[in-house]
Amino acid sequence: MLKAAAERGIAVQLVLLYHGDLSTQINPTWDTNPYNAANGGPLGTPKEFFTDPLARRFFAQRLRYIVARYGAYASLEAWELWNEVDLTDGYDSAAVAAWHQEMAAYLRTIDAAHHPVTTSFAYFFNDPAVVVGADLDLVQQHFYSRT
Repeated sequence: MLKAAAERGIAVQLVLLYHGDLSTQINPTWDTNPYNAANGGPLGTPKEFFTDPLARRFFAQRLRYIVARYGAYASLEAWELWNEVDLTDGYDSAAVAAWHQEMAAYLRTIDAAHHPVTTSFAYFFNDPAVVVGADLDLVQQHFYSRT
């Protein structure tokens, strides 16, 4: 896909995590998530993903692989850590901000191309702890209208 995008002059923002991965309510996929203890993972609840040291280490290893595999594509525009992170179960502002700060800082140490790092929210509150305190290049807001 990244090669085809480059051939067509299309820039791609690669989304690394989706809110459903840590949700039991909104587009839930927690039941099949490899981090879930029921599937052999280290976490009893989705909320633990942001604070559990082993989960953080596993995700950093995943980042290392993804950057090594896809980071050199000319079509890659940015890394989006989360799609609508505020829809994850038990959202905790301080924990989510600290996680973003750690992962964005790590991405910057391993991404030789220095792609921007972003995240997104579904609701309008755009958590100030993440927007201001997580050292992201940009934060996105999704807007859904029923009309």
